[in-house]
This record gives sequence, structure tokens and C-alpha cells, in this order.
Amino acid sequence: MRNFFNKYILSSISLLLCAAILSSCGVIVFNDPTPPEDLNETQKPVETKEPYSVQEYEPYSPAHTDDLQKFLQDVSEADYNGGTFLIANSKAPLIIPDESCSVIISQEYEYRNAYVEQELNIMLAEKIVHPDTMYDEIRQAVKSSSYYADLIMIPQSEIGRYAGDGFIANLASLPGMNFDGGYYNSSSVAAAGGNSKVYAVAGDASTSYDSLSAVFFNKTLLAQLTSENLYSLVDDGAWTWAKFLEYADAVANLEGEYYSLGAQNTVMYLQDLIFISSGLQYVSCNYGEMPQIAFTAEAADPVVDLIKRVVNHPKRNYNDLDAITAFAGGNTLFLIDKLSTMSALSTGAADWGIVPLPKLSAEQESYRTLANCDDAMFFAMVPTVSDTQKISDVLAMINISSYGETPDAFANNAMSYYLRDNASARNVSRIINSTIYDLSYSFSSEAKAVYSATYMNIRNASNGISGVQAYLKSWTRSFNNAMDKIFEN
Repeated sequence: MRNFFNKYILSSISLLLCAAILSSCGVIVFNDPTPPEDLNETQKPVETKEPYSVQEYEPYSPAHTDDLQKFLQDVSEADYNGGTFLIANSKAPLIIPDESCSVIISQEYEYRNAYVEQELNIMLAEKIVHPDTMYDEIRQAVKSSSYYADLIMIPQSEIGRYAGDGFIANLASLPGMNFDGGYYNSSSVAAAGGNSKVYAVAGDASTSYDSLSAVFFNKTLLAQLTSENLYSLVDDGAWTWAKFLEYADAVANLEGEYYSLGAQNTVMYLQDLIFISSGLQYVSCNYGEMPQIAFTAEAADPVVDLIKRVVNHPKRNYNDLDAITAFAGGNTLFLIDKLSTMSALSTGAADWGIVPLPKLSAEQESYRTLANCDDAMFFAMVPTVSDTQKISDVLAMINISSYGETPDAFANNAMSYYLRDNASARNVSRIINSTIYDLSYSFSSEAKAVYSATYMNIRNASNGISGVQAYLKSWTRSFNNAMDKIFEN
């Protein structure tokens, strides 16, 4: 009998004690929480006024154990004799912690890895490889039919290129693979293949939480505009884009120069974030079927009108290089940006909180957060591996062992280093659990029709270039032909 629950009880208690110690003293930084400079980010250092005084609050408490015994039924009882299991990663470490990982995240990785290693009798190893180098090395490995790594981790935007060149295998061919098990993100399965082919998959062990998007809000400004509690709206499922615009419109009544909203690192795909958060999908794909365009003009047109109102809001900060600084200084009501922005805002003058991107209506089932395709990491398998049972077992086990616990460690880490209240920590967890992937970003490199029929359709429609129906009429047939070619038997 696997002693899974004992491991996680100890892990959760340790994390909570660590978080409680940190929160009791305000924000204590054991090492510099500022992430390394990323040339792809437009974020610049925040000039602070008087730092906001962080108040004490109770630790956020994780609880994810109900389904774990069921999950473990998908893992064989094989013993892999202490062999090394190598994962090659083209981004920052997500398996083996290094000096860039915080204390809380490192501890969770270590607990998780120790459990996986103990139960399967393996030794986990991770190597970080430059994306271009990884591609070239895998090309040579496939050409020579030689081993490269047991698993690789690549961005979602690279899945189509790797699959098209034959550098990653169909994960559906692995023995015992259960894509419906609950420990893989179901939308990642739909986003990474079609016609009984799944080239990659994402779960809690691969999610790049910092790259997910949120709505940061200025509590002081919002209190001047409404007596409503935004956190309560979120909890009640009533946080909608209509409510967002209601507050944004009211900024015009404030005395002084204030912005309604800003976006910096998300500005290039802001329309996409709104579209997905509104309950729509660009591409749908049920396992065993060909992918299809998932929206109609009738469904998309109201969302396009909404996008226009948000991105062209008269009080919006249109200086996309200054949006984070303006928000940190207290001059902006809403900031739509990545969760990584928390570190830049942690010493800012504004009193801020975090909520998820709004829904289109209160009736919409859930909040939805689109994963950025260049940051979203997926597990994949190079076709030259030999022991496919081991690949299946480790892939399942590392995601089962991460399920709920790694997201909660991220939320606790955010609470301990950056956040101003416990409700924000709950919303960070809510955002992580609302992650959505879409096939249009996975295979856009393979055919112009893939992106032209989907996210470029919505972007162009919201920019007034063309209507949704016109784009669908022009590109749907080409999209279907592209799917037939990419996922042919």
C-alpha cells in the first residue's frame, strides 16, 4: 500500500508552518524574489513611494487528497531498479529545484520527487537546455535512433513543429495512459492533438503558474467607486465583464488623473484572454475526432463587442511600457497581467488585490484563464525511448504527486512573499485551477489557416479589420484541410 497520504499530510503541515511563520512577520524575503530578467518581458523596475504596510493574516490552507487513491490505480507496481529518469526542459526548472526557486516551492518539489523516486525506485534528473539546442539535439537523436531523454518539456507553441517533424511521439500509444484520469489538464489533451493522437500533455507538474493572467485591482480606488466587495462577487460567481466595465467607467468620476485599466506583459494577447475567459473556445477536439472550430459568429460577436469596449476604454492607460509602474503607484484601478507581476508590485505604494479574469455572465459555469502558449509547458516523449511502461508510470506519478499540492505551494509562496490578503491567495489558487489551453496555439506554426480562422479572426474583428463571419467563411475550409493533413492516420 503506497503511503501517499502520510507523505502529503507531512508536506502540507510543513508548508503551512512555513507560511505561518512568514506571515506573522509581514513579508520576509529569504532570497531575492525578483525573477531573472526576461528579454521577452516589457516589465521594468517599479519606482515606489512609501511602501504599503502589509497586514497580518491567516495562512491559506490547501486540501487536495480526496481523489489521490483513485489516481494511483493508473500506475503499475513496477520496480525500475534505481535507474535515472531524465527530463529535458527548455525553460526554467519545474522538476528539480535550483537556487532560483523559493524555500516553499523547493520544499514541495523535494517532497514530491522523494515520493515518486521511492514508489517507482528511480532517480529523477532534470537538465535545462536552450530551446534551439534541444531541437537540434533531438533532431540528431531521432536521425540516429539514439536515446535523448525519457521525457521532454516544451512550450505549447512548439508542439506542432516537433510533431510535424516527427520529433515527439503519440502519448496515446503508452501503456495504461489515462487522459481522463483527472491529474492531467483535460483542455491540454484537447490542445495537443486530434484523431486519436495526443502529442503532449500538461498537468500540475508542468504548469508555469507565473505566466497565468489575473486582474490586479486597487482596493483604495475601488472603495471610492462602490461599496461592493469584489472578493465576494468572485466567490459568488458574479464577477463579470459587465461589472468590470461598470467600475472602469466610474473612474471618470474620480478627481485627479486616474486610469481605468492597463496591461503590459499581456497586451499582445489581451483579446484572447477576454475571449477565453468569456466561456468560448477557439478549437474543440474530442479524443478520437478531428479538431473543429468551436465558435460561431453568433456566439462570438457579442464577445467581440465586449473586447472592443475593454481594449479601447477611454480611461485606459495606453502606454503599455508603463502600465505596471502606474498601477504600483496607485494611479490605475485594474491591471490585467501575469501572476509574475506580483513580485514587482509587492513593494509598490498601492494597496492591491488579485481576482481572476471575469466571466461573460454570472450563469457561466466557471472562471477561465488562458495559458500563454510561449510559457505553457507540456510533457512530450521523443520516439527513440525504449521502456514505454516506465514513461507512462513516471509521467502519471509525477502529475499525481503534484496534483493540488504544487499549486497550493505556489499560492502559499505568493502569500508569504507578495500578497496583501488571504482572499488574494485563494484567488491565485482559483486562477491556477482555471487554466485553459487551446489547440489553435499548439499548431499555428503548421498552417496559416490555423491561426487565421481562430485567434487572429477575433483579434482582427475587435480591431475593426473584418467581421467574424467573413473570416470564418474565408478560412474554415482551409482550417479543416489543415487538420486533416496534420492528424491524418
